[in-house]
Amino acid sequence: MKTLLIATMLLGFVSIHADKKTEKVLAVPLDHTSTAPTSVMMISPGNIVAIRELTLKPDVKTEEFERFVNEEFTPTFEEQVPGVKAYILRGERGDQKGHYSFALIFDSENTRDFYYPFEHGGEASVPKSAEKLWMPARQMIFEKLAGYVEDIGQKGGYTDYVVLGDQPVVSR
Repeated sequence: MKTLLIATMLLGFVSIHADKKTEKVLAVPLDHTSTAPTSVMMISPGNIVAIRELTLKPDVKTEEFERFVNEEFTPTFEEQVPGVKAYILRGERGDQKGHYSFALIFDSENTRDFYYPFEHGGEASVPKSAEKLWMPARQMIFEKLAGYVEDIGQKGGYTDYVVLGDQPVVSR
């Protein structure tokens, strides 16, 4: 439950009910402008969360960028890329306030490795067997998102995180 609370707080919600069968969380927005529950994806132990820092191009308006994210970017992954969710995060407090990050959430390490089998391999490492499934993601990231941001993932490199919890400890 600790991981769930962190995930929902990142998205600006407070969890009020978890449905394990659908892996959805009913939540209420923290700003209380709406009292209707909202469905939020639950981050679970074993998920891989890949974080990339983003820098908007100087001529991009934040409202235009965020509209693109809500209407095109996130729904593409929800509907077309099996085992992967994608979110753009906006820093709300702290050192990265006002900055953006890109988070890919893979349902497992196996799924991440299916699409990206090699560390530091980038798009060139996507195997032929995964190309057809990854194509909507590639187009969304490297064609459409690239129109709004500078050099995706180049600011500070990248990190893939595994969500800890109810899985065996792996010695690396």
